[in-house]
Amino acid sequence: MSEVNSTSTELNELPEEVFLQSFVLFLLAKWKISSGEGKGEAYRFDERPFLYTIATDDFWKKVVIKSAQCGITELEIAEAIFLALSRKGNVLYAFPALQQLRQMVGARVRPAIEDNPYLYAKVSGMLNLEAIQMSGNTLYFTGVQNRRQMISKDVSALFIDELDTAVLEASENHFGNVVYTLEKRLGAASKPIIRYYSTPSYAGMGISAEFAGDDSNLGSDQREWIVKCSYCYKEQEITWEENVIDRNFQLAGDSRYVPDVHRVCTKCRRDLTVEAIVGGRYVAKKPSISHLCHGYHVSKLFTAKPPLNQMWLDSQNPLREQEFRCSDLGSPFEPKGSKLTDEILDMAVANSNHAMLTQSSDQTYMGVDLGKNHNVIIGQETPEKKIKLLYAGEAEDLNAVDALMKRFNVGFGIMDAQPEHLKAKDFCSAHPGRMMAAYYPTYLENTKDIAKDKDDMIIHVNRSLVMSMVIQAFFNGKILLPKDIRSVKDFYKQMKSPVKATQEDTNGNLRTFFPPTKMADHYFHAFVYLMIALEKRPRSVIFIPKGIW
Repeated sequence: MSEVNSTSTELNELPEEVFLQSFVLFLLAKWKISSGEGKGEAYRFDERPFLYTIATDDFWKKVVIKSAQCGITELEIAEAIFLALSRKGNVLYAFPALQQLRQMVGARVRPAIEDNPYLYAKVSGMLNLEAIQMSGNTLYFTGVQNRRQMISKDVSALFIDELDTAVLEASENHFGNVVYTLEKRLGAASKPIIRYYSTPSYAGMGISAEFAGDDSNLGSDQREWIVKCSYCYKEQEITWEENVIDRNFQLAGDSRYVPDVHRVCTKCRRDLTVEAIVGGRYVAKKPSISHLCHGYHVSKLFTAKPPLNQMWLDSQNPLREQEFRCSDLGSPFEPKGSKLTDEILDMAVANSNHAMLTQSSDQTYMGVDLGKNHNVIIGQETPEKKIKLLYAGEAEDLNAVDALMKRFNVGFGIMDAQPEHLKAKDFCSAHPGRMMAAYYPTYLENTKDIAKDKDDMIIHVNRSLVMSMVIQAFFNGKILLPKDIRSVKDFYKQMKSPVKATQEDTNGNLRTFFPPTKMADHYFHAFVYLMIALEKRPRSVIFIPKGIW
């Protein structure tokens, strides 16, 4: 880290080809801070040495899950310009909304070039809010709302800023997989560069999925900041739960209460010194996949002087907890009661004493989620108005679904209308009055309606409302799972995938929604369809358990 102690004057004396081979040397020699109180000053790593490790890492793919205002955006803007100067190939810098991106380019990026004689001399063409040409390459700036604008550019380096917001906006606009679309711009690059960074939102989506992995990728090697206590020399990952204490906790609730928050060692409980914290190092939790992707977690806890007292107060405030977790700790947020857990699913098993069936002579109901293999859930409603799951499994094709209907005497069922809606409609046509195909239309999301029949075969389902009902039914003990349900591959995993969240709509009202994750949730949606089947079953097939009459 000797470069950090060098002055920009000393570094400027180096030949240009030297600092154009090292991003860190470029930062220290040529970059001026583009925003904040230090705007215009020489770049330094003094209070955020964790950024030095990230800056020196030139691996082709890096992802950073970060707290807000931690210096990553400054670092990546500088790297995007460095790559445009130092290697052959265009660079694409993507941001959720084009209007906000233009504001950032106008306020930070262009002035950083125009006010810097060295950089301004490298401008070889356009210097506007959407493109900057330097050393024969073009640095493009684009929002993610316009697919046509994105796919018109072939680049060698891709930066996605605030990935989570980009994913959420793409989902709301039915755009599709924004990461996949942008990565396709690298198709002609012989040595592509990828940089994803974002404040996280929810587990399993956006930067959390890129950092920790999901069903479609292994994620990163998950590098965490490790510090060594100056007193007992214990090395430890610094976390809020294990290292942060309030020495005035006994006064909480008193009018005189002011928190006195410290970062302490998990072993000796003495204060971790600033020198120990900023002198830490990144250690990969999953070094076996370091050859695929380098991932860095950045938290305000790693900085020299974080606002610990305010962070403590925010952590105790339910209205601020999400912002605290995501923006201060750089950790995805999972609201209490927002998703199913092993404990909740186990409770549904403990409340029951039955095993899965292979057939049934009693009337049953079915939910089917279509996919490569079709996930099927079959159940009944008990006299106590609980849902008793009798069977869960995969069916290879619709013929296998038909066979299950016969074996379990299915009186009524709902199946996913996507992705093969024609096959779904044909199947429902072959079972008139017993099967309907379900769509999740956006117009129902703004109503309190559970579902609306469109005709004899099609039903529109309020996705967020019914998914919330499934979670609530489990929490309320209304679901009975078979004692051998864990034998069903991925049942627990897929039931735990969806996360219920809330956000303000354009009118300032809170609405419930389920963020788009890339973790498979087929059994969960099959359960949604089972619940709708029980709700919408025709009166002629209402189940009366044996023994009642």
